[in-house]
Amino acid sequence: MRLSSAWKSSVVLVVALAGGACDNGPVSPSPGSVSATDTSEVIGQMGVAFLNRFVASEVSPEACLVDFTDACPGKRDELSDIRYNRVHFDILGSRLGQPTVRIATTGVTANISIPCAFDSRAIKCDTPDCVVGSMGYVTGNCTLTSVRETAGWRLCTSNFSGIAVTPSAQFFFGPPIE
Repeated sequence: MRLSSAWKSSVVLVVALAGGACDNGPVSPSPGSVSATDTSEVIGQMGVAFLNRFVASEVSPEACLVDFTDACPGKRDELSDIRYNRVHFDILGSRLGQPTVRIATTGVTANISIPCAFDSRAIKCDTPDCVVGSMGYVTGNCTLTSVRETAGWRLCTSNFSGIAVTPSAQFFFGPPIE
């Protein structure tokens, strides 16, 4: 997946000194470069990057969570879900839509929604309605939360709301809740 770079703009800063000109002559501003980042785009790309790591079965569960903060219990929950997924499913494909990001007015939390669908093959079964080798398909919305920390934005939680189109995929995102 190609991530777009942040846009850049040139800015000229003009300083007006109280009392007029300096004793050393007029102040001449020099052009400079200022980088600006679209925070929503960065947060959305972080969510998409996580999902791309998730669907790559060869990526360890721990490596999938590189953008998650240790400060949220969602990281532990997601690690458990990915470990379960790696044991029970081989992910064959995915389709991810454009992320929608809503940053809270406080500027310290954000919600990310990404339309998503996943194809998989069951490689281990723990329930009677699962058949090893059966194909599974889930489609819906991947929703993530993000928090702003001193070092920047980090992911906090990841959830899925949607449907398991095939019975073998009903536990694709984690074990049955008992």
